[in-house]
Amino acid sequence: MLAELFRIILFPHFSSPSPSQVQFVLYRNSKVELKKSITILHQMSYIECSLYGIIPHTKLTKLKALLLGLSGNETDYCDHEIMYKPTIETPFGPPRNDDVSLYLKSNALKNTSLIPFEDRHWYLIQKCPPEPPKQGQKLCNHRIVYQTQINGNAIDYIHRLGYTFSFEYIIKGWKFIIDGIHVKIYRVYRIQIQHQLHTAVPLNETDHWLVEIAYPNCHQDQVTMASQRLFALASQLAGLVVLKVLDHTFLQTKLKYSD
Repeated sequence: MLAELFRIILFPHFSSPSPSQVQFVLYRNSKVELKKSITILHQMSYIECSLYGIIPHTKLTKLKALLLGLSGNETDYCDHEIMYKPTIETPFGPPRNDDVSLYLKSNALKNTSLIPFEDRHWYLIQKCPPEPPKQGQKLCNHRIVYQTQINGNAIDYIHRLGYTFSFEYIIKGWKFIIDGIHVKIYRVYRIQIQHQLHTAVPLNETDHWLVEIAYPNCHQDQVTMASQRLFALASQLAGLVVLKVLDHTFLQTKLKYSD
């Protein structure tokens, strides 16, 4: 069931090219004629390490209480993610596989109120395909992420890069931080009217919650350490949720055109 949920919600139409191709798209802003109101504040790349699980609603209160005890903090969160694809498709042939998909992400919640669309901090993000497992290694899911913070009209910026709207959703739930590890409990909601968060409805009818633990910012030489820490936390939570490495094929973000 966990795999099927992630097959549905984790970028079902997308995949990514090589890191060098991604980096070219994210960092080529100097070649784009931008309005003065748009500036690039921060660019970074890192490896995201993670494990995934699922719990029924009946276990939600107990799991939140346990996480609150371990972390001492609990934050409501609501992330708005907008997926984009190239406006002009590459003609059929090997280069077509190099088309890059991107998404804009912002925190949409302040305290208990939604932040107006134009007042949010937006990030342009590309997640590379996860590394496949290697024999003899016990590692969590991990992949390279490129991220650029945009100050100004993020929609205009991504359109000027040559991208067009594909689909969008929100991820809503709770976040805990335990010794640098981010723990999220959430559900995914599809937005029925473009950019109108109040029209969001559950992506699928279920009484389950997705659980994700992640070591969000590490380097290649820290993947083993991050994996060990994530597996250790997973052991602590094993009485309420089984957190495991997800088949890397369910986390693929390969761009697939409808034709």
